[in-house]
Amino acid sequence: MSYILQIGGGVDISNEKRKANYKRCPDIRTLIITRNGDVILCCQDYFRRYVMGNIMEKNILDIWNSYKDIREKLLKDNMAELPICKICLGRE
Repeated sequence: MSYILQIGGGVDISNEKRKANYKRCPDIRTLIITRNGDVILCCQDYFRRYVMGNIMEKNILDIWNSYKDIREKLLKDNMAELPICKICLGRE
């Protein structure tokens, strides 16, 4: 029988798949508008795969509120559902 001694804790979690990941999304609180008026989810969306709306066509507040659930999940629960968020937060 072998034991692993760890200073910070008594359990070896190096192979644990359920580890908590506390990396947070820094851009979800900002509004990113491209030069053509598209509001995109974050600055990492280079190819504009997640366009939330366009300020030339819709009220900016309506666009901001349209993806409130995504922001809340990322900010409050640190839960990433979209592929771009999973990649950025290292959950894929």
